[in-house]
Amino acid sequence: MKCKKSCIGLVILIILIAILLSLPYFFGKATETALRRVIKHIPAEPGVTINIKSYKRGWLDADAVIQVAIDTQVSMQSGWQYQLQHQGKIPPKLYFTVHEKIWHGPIIFAKDPKGKDKFFIARSYATGKLVIPQVEREQLKSITIDALDNANSILMKLSGDIEVNSTISQLHISSTDKTEQFSLQGFNVNYDLNANYHKQKGQVTLDNVHYQNQNNAFTIQHINHQFKLDRVLSHLWTGDSNLKIGLVNVTSQGESQINQQDIQLKSYATVKNKLLNLTIELNAGKLQYDHKQYGPAKINLKIMNIGADALNNLRDLDEKLQGNNLTRQQYFQAITHLTPGLFGHGAQVHLYPCQITTPKGDIKLNLNIAFPAIKGDKSMTTVKSLFQNVESHNEITVPKSIINYALTRYFQDKFAYIQQITGSKDKPALTQEQVNKLVDSKVQALLTNWEQEKYLAPQGDNYQVKILYQNKQLLVNNKVISQ
Repeated sequence: MKCKKSCIGLVILIILIAILLSLPYFFGKATETALRRVIKHIPAEPGVTINIKSYKRGWLDADAVIQVAIDTQVSMQSGWQYQLQHQGKIPPKLYFTVHEKIWHGPIIFAKDPKGKDKFFIARSYATGKLVIPQVEREQLKSITIDALDNANSILMKLSGDIEVNSTISQLHISSTDKTEQFSLQGFNVNYDLNANYHKQKGQVTLDNVHYQNQNNAFTIQHINHQFKLDRVLSHLWTGDSNLKIGLVNVTSQGESQINQQDIQLKSYATVKNKLLNLTIELNAGKLQYDHKQYGPAKINLKIMNIGADALNNLRDLDEKLQGNNLTRQQYFQAITHLTPGLFGHGAQVHLYPCQITTPKGDIKLNLNIAFPAIKGDKSMTTVKSLFQNVESHNEITVPKSIINYALTRYFQDKFAYIQQITGSKDKPALTQEQVNKLVDSKVQALLTNWEQEKYLAPQGDNYQVKILYQNKQLLVNNKVISQ
């Protein structure tokens, strides 16, 4: 009897050992399948393709080489990049590779990107880094890559959920004559994706990115983007996102042109009964522009009752257009058909409160637009009929000095053009004093007319404009403009 029990125990032990030894093989296969699927679902930018160049899977580990190809003629749109491409300094295509070392579970002893020993109970764990092949370095004839310090890790849990961590400590690229330079510091990505690819969350941070040439420079600092999203349809994600930017600075000829501080953009989206509701909040700190100070600014936007299915189809159309699977004519025709589905469920747009501080006073705006709910009404299934039955209540308050300034600039430009075609540089048709008097009289006459016609309603130091569109009537400050 004891012998029988011991034999049974031995058989069970052998089975358990066999299962334990076979798990790395099955986890290895699952890891390869998941990695290929993740790369397939990565939302690549236009002109950027990502694929697995090679995957060598062993029993306990694997080696993967992921290739990132960038079509410079499609993706490189900034002035510096276009100039380099135009001069032949950047080849038509650039190839980067990511070398990944993958350990199979369920029991994993590995080293993290910093070289520290790690122990995991998981399906797999991978580490790697982005490298620029030597052949690519040789093609970049007039560019020097001084630093590319980076690392990444990918953990696939037993549940199938994936955690990705990627870091670029520093990256510095410059032209060989040092007239153009690009640098990046402190780029970090923490990204989680669940097993069925329906939930994702993460955080992206960037300490500093800087570009400069002989005349201009551009700097962005302290970017922090956090998000938590759920996939509700194939191309539609909902959830919340919070983006913060500490500083945006643009200089020209060594002098600051734009200096924007403390930008925060928050958004939150939900879908209920196949209708999307979206809230966006923008807060911006002080802005220095053209030696004048603007801000702070605050904008709240709420969009309600957007058809989720139609919006999902619109995102699909965007992808097809970017992939050259759709002509622009086909694209716009399809949008026309989708429009009633987008807005015909009683869609609403509210912009409030919107307030921007300027050197000449505060601009305030409240905007409210309501689309009709079609509900089977065939008379409102066209784009034209849908927009004709829109109701809109809007209110704008603008300092008088801003209106005066805008009109003055308009007439100054107009008279400057007249001077060019009727006079000469040595003998202009009108003196500057005459031009100033004419501009002032034109501005005052126009403002007086607008006040009399009630297009502008004076309120102290401000003008107020109330715009109402209802029952196919447009009213400005209660005056019917059109019907």
